[in-house]
Amino acid sequence: PYQKRLFKKYGGFNKVCNRIKYDIKHGVKNEEIVLFLEKIKTDSDFSDLRKLEGYPDRINEIETKFNDIHF
Repeated sequence: PYQKRLFKKYGGFNKVCNRIKYDIKHGVKNEEIVLFLEKIKTDSDFSDLRKLEGYPDRINEIETKFNDIHF
């Protein structure tokens, strides 16, 4: 039940992308997004996230989507 609630709240790829677009619309810079994605890849705080199945594919998909956009 807990994981279902988390998925419903934060959703899949499209919800994540929409949240990032919202942040961009409200002043977050592209460099800040790139830095945050790098932090997810390297920081020990996100080690549990990196252990999840499919993590590399999802993070690369998000990076690809937002590296193509220039602000």
